[in-house]
Amino acid sequence: MREQFQGMEPTDDNTACITYFARHPEELIDESVASTSAGIFGNLFSRIFKPSKDINIANNVRDTTTMSMSSRHDDVGEVSDISMENEIGDTGENSKEKDENGSDILEQRKKSYIRFASIFKGRNPGLLDYERSNFRRYWMPDSSGRECYECQERFTAFRRRHHCRLCGQIFCSKCCGIQVSGSLLGYTGDLRLCTYCADIVISNLPQTETKLEDGPNSSACDQKLNYETDFSVSTIFAGPISWSLNSPIIADENNESGTSFQCTVPRKSSVKLDSPTQLSVTELAMYNSNVQYSPTHDVGDDLEPEWVKNIEMTDNVKPLDSSNSKLESMDYSHSTSQKDDMNIENKLNFHVAEMDNEQIVKKASPSRAGNDDLRFNETIERCFEIQSEKLILQLFSREGLDPKEWWEIIWSVSHVVSSMVKVDMEGRKNVNVMKHAHIKNLHVAVDKPSAKVIEGTVCSKSVRHESMPNEIRNASVLTLEGSIEYERVSDKLSSIEPIISQESEYLRNQVERMLSHRPSVVLVERNVAGLAVQMLLRAGVTLVSNIKPRVLQRIARSTGADVMPSLDAQILNQKIGFCPFFRQEKVRLMNGKYKCLLVFEECPPELGCSVLLRSNSKRDLRAAKRILHYGILMLYSNHLEVKLLSTCGTTLTNRSADCDICSINAAELDTNKGNFCKRLKKSTLSPSPLIDFGIPFLETSKGRRCSLRKFFNRFISSLATENNGTRDCSDYKAEENYSLKRYVHSFVKNITLTEVDEDAISSFRAFSGWMFRCSVHKQNRDRLRKETVSNKEIEDVLDPFAHQHISVLFGSFCPKSPNAPLFCIRPWVVNMDYYGVNDMSLGDFLRKYCFNRAYQCPSTNCDLPMMEHSRRMVHRNVCVEITTQNYVHLSGDFSSAVAEQNDTLLTWHYCPKCKSSSAVLPLPESVCRLSFARYLNYLANGAYATCNINSLLQKCDHCCFHQHERNVALNNLVTTFKVLLVRPFHVTFSPLVCTVEPIMFTRKFVAESKNEIEKAAAAIFKIMSEQIENLLKYNGNSLYSTCHTQAAKILGDARSAFNSAIKCFDPSGALTGEPIAIRSNDAVYTQATDTICRCRYIVQHAINLWNEQCQYFCQQIRAIKKYSGSGILPVNFGFASIVEDNMEGNKINNEQTLLANHMQINAPDFELIPLESPFLAECHFGLPLPSVGLAAVVVRDMIDRKGAAHPDIGSIIAYALSSVEYNTKRRKQRDSAYNVFVEVESVAVANYEHIEVDFADDKAQYYVKIYYAERFHMLRKLLFVEGEDCFIRSLNSSRSWSPQGGKSGASFYRTQDDRFVFKQMSRFEIQSFVKFGPNYFSYVSTAMTDNKLTTLCKVYGVYRICYKNKSSGQQLKVDVLVMEYLFYRRNVKQVWDLKGSQRNRMASEGKRTADLVLLDENLVKDLWNNQLYVHPHSKAALSMAISNDSHFLSAQHVMDYSLLVGVDETNSELILGIVDYMRTYTLDKKLESWVKIVAIPGAHLPTVISPEMYCTRFFDAIDTYFPIAPDQWTGLGSALSSSDY
Repeated sequence: MREQFQGMEPTDDNTACITYFARHPEELIDESVASTSAGIFGNLFSRIFKPSKDINIANNVRDTTTMSMSSRHDDVGEVSDISMENEIGDTGENSKEKDENGSDILEQRKKSYIRFASIFKGRNPGLLDYERSNFRRYWMPDSSGRECYECQERFTAFRRRHHCRLCGQIFCSKCCGIQVSGSLLGYTGDLRLCTYCADIVISNLPQTETKLEDGPNSSACDQKLNYETDFSVSTIFAGPISWSLNSPIIADENNESGTSFQCTVPRKSSVKLDSPTQLSVTELAMYNSNVQYSPTHDVGDDLEPEWVKNIEMTDNVKPLDSSNSKLESMDYSHSTSQKDDMNIENKLNFHVAEMDNEQIVKKASPSRAGNDDLRFNETIERCFEIQSEKLILQLFSREGLDPKEWWEIIWSVSHVVSSMVKVDMEGRKNVNVMKHAHIKNLHVAVDKPSAKVIEGTVCSKSVRHESMPNEIRNASVLTLEGSIEYERVSDKLSSIEPIISQESEYLRNQVERMLSHRPSVVLVERNVAGLAVQMLLRAGVTLVSNIKPRVLQRIARSTGADVMPSLDAQILNQKIGFCPFFRQEKVRLMNGKYKCLLVFEECPPELGCSVLLRSNSKRDLRAAKRILHYGILMLYSNHLEVKLLSTCGTTLTNRSADCDICSINAAELDTNKGNFCKRLKKSTLSPSPLIDFGIPFLETSKGRRCSLRKFFNRFISSLATENNGTRDCSDYKAEENYSLKRYVHSFVKNITLTEVDEDAISSFRAFSGWMFRCSVHKQNRDRLRKETVSNKEIEDVLDPFAHQHISVLFGSFCPKSPNAPLFCIRPWVVNMDYYGVNDMSLGDFLRKYCFNRAYQCPSTNCDLPMMEHSRRMVHRNVCVEITTQNYVHLSGDFSSAVAEQNDTLLTWHYCPKCKSSSAVLPLPESVCRLSFARYLNYLANGAYATCNINSLLQKCDHCCFHQHERNVALNNLVTTFKVLLVRPFHVTFSPLVCTVEPIMFTRKFVAESKNEIEKAAAAIFKIMSEQIENLLKYNGNSLYSTCHTQAAKILGDARSAFNSAIKCFDPSGALTGEPIAIRSNDAVYTQATDTICRCRYIVQHAINLWNEQCQYFCQQIRAIKKYSGSGILPVNFGFASIVEDNMEGNKINNEQTLLANHMQINAPDFELIPLESPFLAECHFGLPLPSVGLAAVVVRDMIDRKGAAHPDIGSIIAYALSSVEYNTKRRKQRDSAYNVFVEVESVAVANYEHIEVDFADDKAQYYVKIYYAERFHMLRKLLFVEGEDCFIRSLNSSRSWSPQGGKSGASFYRTQDDRFVFKQMSRFEIQSFVKFGPNYFSYVSTAMTDNKLTTLCKVYGVYRICYKNKSSGQQLKVDVLVMEYLFYRRNVKQVWDLKGSQRNRMASEGKRTADLVLLDENLVKDLWNNQLYVHPHSKAALSMAISNDSHFLSAQHVMDYSLLVGVDETNSELILGIVDYMRTYTLDKKLESWVKIVAIPGAHLPTVISPEMYCTRFFDAIDTYFPIAPDQWTGLGSALSSSDY
């Protein structure tokens, strides 16, 4: 009976208090039934007849509380001692005093009442009536509220007062009009809340997660909670509270099967607890029971309140002496023996022992886990241990930390912490063990560095008031977000009147809310009002305010507390924490100042710990903290990875791998001999010995020849940077502060000024200005130096800290989805930090995203579950495909395993080549806690290894990471991880500098061409000479004499010109020397070919003149014979018309009758024979000779299969560009542009920049209009380094070209050397180009000069060509552009023309030819299985170039352009270039787009849309078509050397 009336004892010396006894159990049952009966019908009537707000229910509230009215309370406010109802265990603990019959009857009545009440309460029998709760006592009195707390509008007869059901503040109906269902908070009906409280309720409700089918979890939990322990918790106003509780369930690492379950509910705290109750401090202490603490107490004062005993026994903490090397030793009175105390003390306190460098490497021995009888486990663990030691030593070297001083400390602490802290499986936020292990540096005066591990949390803070208790045993901890002030929102403008009238009452209610939880330590995120501090001080509560949110969360986890969002939200029933020992420590630092530390220790170590590092070097502390942080996470992950490898029996193999992926990964290092590769082989970047690191593509032999390499200068520099040690920025800051102190006058430094020093004052007045200027100059100089260093600072990619992540390309696809053939989740790069951002545990991934039947596809268009989807994760040369399906056929072992292990993850390997599987084993719980990113890292970058798979014939020797399928099963579902080989491409754009690959010729071949033209010319000249000699026989005849003179002159001029030209063939005699071959771009070759061409022109011109002479001579002979009888010759008789330009002083006598009398009428029968041309008929050598100094070209005709002749477009353009007329006009145009300024319209200016050239021979007539002649000439001069001659020679010969698959209908031609393409332009295209042509020249020129990325296929000229055949009448008028051929000298097997549109973009694939061009729909129809992955550098360059070009074209109102892509599988290249960018969005295109959208509706937009929309769609489509294949270097360094690209 003493325990029953223990609550009647006075809590202090003041006897003037009122004591309330507990109510009878039957009364409580009746009250419960009455409250539940207001469920359905009560809510219905309450909506119609709302109760009055003036009903006083204070008696109902205070029936279950005990109030202590202290005389010490002043006008500030009152603080009530509250003992919540159902304090320890309801009436069940007192039932032993009753007789058994009465107890049975009471229990039966209770069950019947509850069963009857549940009918009226609806579905949830646990709902309570808010009107009968104790929250209404915290309402602000109506008399104190004259205006709305939120909008500050005064209350009137029409503007009524309304209380928020959570905070109790008074609002108007507008500011307190949110109705929240009370069932969400455990109450009947709806609750009226203000906006502030409604936001808190919504944000802190448990997130509804889809759970799996109920398995044996609950039973397993019940079986495990089978032992009890007694505790005492120090609380305020209550004294010791004893209870019998169960211990927490912590994942058992020694469980061989790995099947341990946790009964948890989603909640905000990081600790998994049962559902919240109103008095939760009693339930939290069980999480400390597994440590089996048993603090000693003074039995003589059992009835004395615990907080009184703590005050008497605890003195104010004295500052620690700086000579101490560690904090005071921890009290391990809970240990079972003194030997255990010594072991723990040695384990948690670390000092330095004298060691050599050789001993350091051999010091740490591997810890064993698992079966000791398995030699395999020891081998794998030892490999990990050696690799980890090597990596830590490398970090010591990089950080410049002395291993003699720090090795033992860091290595030992890393082992202790990594094995101490356990990570619960609540979610991805708690995967990282370092979220629960805090490292704190103490810069103190010690001889040697040391470290201490605190089982709990340490933070740099002090209690709010020095009179508050600063050392408490068994403390209850309340953590609170926000602040404890009258104004809940900071910086809110309020009037002073309501603050004066309501602040005291409001803060008193807030403090009473806190004290209702009976905390001994209160931690608040932000500020606490002074009135509340005084109230808490009188209540004996320790207050700590202004705590960082992450520190608050860390304390909450260690103590098992919920972080309350606000005191107003106590209806949410968050739990408070429990700390066995709380204290405040003061540490003297090196600078003489003191740092206050709050220590929450002796908490369950698996929930978190803190490490205190002490040293006299701030730089060493920073470096040691970084290394220790890395070491703890590394050893923790190593343990999980070893467990993963041991589960499947992984074995390292030294023999050569037959795995394609392993061979490709190994070939990257074997074939490379660069400096970076050598540095990489010397570096250790991963703690796992089974992870291989490849080299970046730009450092491979192909990458060094890559055209994009020059755009990644910063990344290349980071690869070449070698960092042998780092220097902390604090050193620079210390040096800067020291240097600045030199410019501070001693008069200012003298703080304790006792007397006036006139000399010091005079000196200060004299030198202070100069010292100030020196100080400013020094600061500016240091700032510039820092900026220069920071700009030049390059990240070292071989830093192990930079490789704590993996980047994967993630995407999902379902063939049944409406999104097909496109993806449901568009592939995107996920940067997964190991145990950090975007990472989760392997078990969490399997259960939430693989075996969760309710997990739906995130796509809004897809309603199918994710189990029907296939997911892929691409990294480096590997694609991990994840599929989940129901299994149908069960093997014997598998079916038995499923029967025995229900709701357990089972795993096994399957080798498709051996057709065999490994044994089915449960997936250990420790493996479930492994980082999913680390698991993917093994599948992508794992070295060659085998596992325990034995087929019927032999043991499987295939790679277990790349060639095996990993299967995980849960119930009747199986998830398969299948690894596929990926060969990423690297992209190549159209080059900015255009070159023509030379053709090799033999010198003999060139020399023979000279012999041929010489023979041809000699033959022609011989015939002409013979006929001239025959004319000498008739010297007496004046007609023959004149003909002889003219023919001799033609022959002489031709021979003279030919001989003069042929001398330029090889004046140096280079063609007769060595080597045998000569290039087509060699100056000797071009001079020789031009000479041959000019000689042909000379011979052909001689032949033409000869034939004309023959024709006129024959006409004269026929005329003489015809008119011999009349004696009168025709008017046009004579040779004047033949050689009119060459005859001087020869005049024809008009008196033809006189001439006839002197001529012999009977002329001889001799005629000149016309000569036939020795050259091809399709060559127009009859045209005027091209300009001297340019390439000698010939206009040709193309002969089709039917023998019909068609003009050669390329030769016509080449001849026009080399003509004398064109060069003369261009020169005049350039000169006039400098000297004359003409104000005309832009079109007129454009017309002024065009040049027209016409020429003709006896066969055809030609006309060429060169658009923007001078601009294109300058552009070619910039892009064509080989000069204008090379461009003209390349155009000299062309042929018709008909690529298949295109839909433009335009005619195409291609030069014989395949370097340039001629495309026919429409009228609208030529008009568009005339408008935006100047901007095009500026854009391309800027890209060339500024080295910008662009994919535009360069246009080198736009021309209008007219042709008319004089004999057949054939005519041609066409506008063409000359652009580079994108696939020049490329082994392209497949070509794509991509616009980003999915409408009418399908090309027929019936006849596969070399020139077949496929469209978007051809690519997309099977994009999931045929993705064109590209390297990271290629993706960065492609995205930047496409963005640059598409935005430029959009600004010019250009659309309907496309990206031409060629696939060169031999060299693993993608050749890309934007073509067809000459069409602007004119009125006809707008009408076309409108008609296709309205009249011909479809699922996709038409190809022709506005330029802005086209730009966006084009960029998104290209980004989807060419996904990135991230590698181990993705994200390191800068993607491009400048942001302008």
